Amino acid sequence: MLKDLKTYTRDKVEVTAPVSKSELVRMKNNPQELKEYLSKNTRKKDPYRSVSINYNGQDYDIQVNRCTNPFCDWFGLNQISLFGNDKRPFRYRIVKAGGGTHKRSLSCNTWEDHRIESSDSIILSNWALANEIRKLVSINNLKGHDIEYSFHKEGCMHQSLNPFDNPDDFYKRGVSSSKSPRRECKYCGKITNLRPERKDSFTYSQKNTNINRDIFNQIIGKQPIRRKLEELGIGASTYYYRLHYIYERCLEFQQRHEKKLGDIKFNELRLESDVFNYTMRNTRKRGSGYGTAPEDFIMKTNAIGTVDARSRYLFRFDIAYDYEMTAEKLQYQFDEYMEYDLFDYSRKNAHYRIGGYGGQDKDIYPIGKEEITTLLKNRKSYIDGFHTIMTYTACAHYWLLDKTLNARVISITTDRDALLKSAINRIFAERIKSGTLHHLTQSIDKGLSTKEANACFINNRRYLASLVSDGVYPSIDTAARALLKADILANAIHQTSKKSNGKYQTIPREFEHPLPRRDQPNKRISLQTPATYLSIRELVDLLYHGDLGVIDGMFQYIRRHSFIVERPLSGPNNGNIYIYTNINPKYAHYVFVILRTFYNFVDTQKYSSGQVTPAMRLGIANKPYTIEDILYIK
Repeated sequence: MLKDLKTYTRDKVEVTAPVSKSELVRMKNNPQELKEYLSKNTRKKDPYRSVSINYNGQDYDIQVNRCTNPFCDWFGLNQISLFGNDKRPFRYRIVKAGGGTHKRSLSCNTWEDHRIESSDSIILSNWALANEIRKLVSINNLKGHDIEYSFHKEGCMHQSLNPFDNPDDFYKRGVSSSKSPRRECKYCGKITNLRPERKDSFTYSQKNTNINRDIFNQIIGKQPIRRKLEELGIGASTYYYRLHYIYERCLEFQQRHEKKLGDIKFNELRLESDVFNYTMRNTRKRGSGYGTAPEDFIMKTNAIGTVDARSRYLFRFDIAYDYEMTAEKLQYQFDEYMEYDLFDYSRKNAHYRIGGYGGQDKDIYPIGKEEITTLLKNRKSYIDGFHTIMTYTACAHYWLLDKTLNARVISITTDRDALLKSAINRIFAERIKSGTLHHLTQSIDKGLSTKEANACFINNRRYLASLVSDGVYPSIDTAARALLKADILANAIHQTSKKSNGKYQTIPREFEHPLPRRDQPNKRISLQTPATYLSIRELVDLLYHGDLGVIDGMFQYIRRHSFIVERPLSGPNNGNIYIYTNINPKYAHYVFVILRTFYNFVDTQKYSSGQVTPAMRLGIANKPYTIEDILYIK
């Protein structure tokens, strides 16, 4: 069967809801039981309840509400009574958090001589995170077509027979002009054309396949859509239909080759991860211009990407937007699960950024049924879809990455974004405690001008070159490593202080990198995880290679190849012009998938071994592929 996108049922990932629909119906008919279900005493255990999820045939429990400070003794541990008898004190207590009445945090309780850090962790909804994982899997995977056939004439006595399960009851009548297999019922004589398999007809339902290649070149060539439509002589509906087709072929191509990742055992992976943002025009649907309150016209949309520093292979690039969710569906789910007055951690839909559409603070969740209903009613007039809170998307991104990669040791470098740090500590807690994952952060001085940054780079190089010329070190690289080692030996990796409440505060020290690039003035690297299992040599090597150059280059690659995610043009009076800005994030996601496929498998880079692609360096491809290989994959 030909492959197609998954439907909204998202059947590759199954999430087991904490409360069934039959239980909801029973409670709605029993006021006392409903009151108990919605009470705070009942809901206070929700942060510690795991949600079951079935992914690729395996069952997993999603539970991320634990201590997220890797220097605390409670890090990554579940909630229990410290006496072991279900009585206070417990390992954690729930405290009020900033950013809205419905937000709560976990605070670690001190106990005996345990080392407890003075940091709180925002409580997430495990149910919402499971649904975010399901969303990312859904929009990045394919499945077979679900086609309804009619194999019999009216009145045929064998209506239940079909050529797939009962081939002996049908004659084979060759193929049609479009290479569709033809089957004839032996009893009523009706002939039916079946959808051909991809290996038999990759041009099925395509009148002119050359247009697909032209549109692919337009996407990677940063050509405006309107100009391409004029050049090809096609309408907008044809263009977006072909864009969807190319998107499907890229997903199929990726899916076929990335299956090999499960068979590769990496000794060490150096990953770089960061958040990508672009501007989106929030546009009303046609015919919905009156009777609705205005929302923000320009909105930032985020995505998260993770790349391998050695091979430059982009493993994942996930958008924080659900374009399959509509205001009507979300309103129905709020009513069905009675989520209006629940805390965020008890809500199925806590990962949607509903509060950001009415001009409110993007991080404050709306309160109460009236406010939520008003926002959703107004949202129905705009393009379908909802932004998701970036913390949930980041957690889902790393969770899927953890289930994909098989590596002995992993190091992840990010900027100092707190949400990335929180997501990494939640998902990789066991790896961090065992010393098989290290998290680094990089910071640079963005306040310097280009001239000042260039001067810093030249001064660093001159100093290192002088050490080499004086015979102190054999090379600039060796000199840089020696300086970094001396800095590590002279200073503690982490600074620790004890507060008056008995808790500790650990701050990772930032080390100045001795050999930064020209565009990284005053580059500083810090280790955000314990260095318990690292020798001095390993620590120097880890900090020396901490960098965000590859992921930054990948983001620039995406911006330079596509108009819809490019930064806005500069306008008069220090304003911006958004004529090329994306309107529907669904099509931005299509472009991201297409560019990721092209970058990983087609676009070559020069190395000592010749012109190779990131997929070749990673070991899942043996040659550079072409656009035709992707479009006409069999």
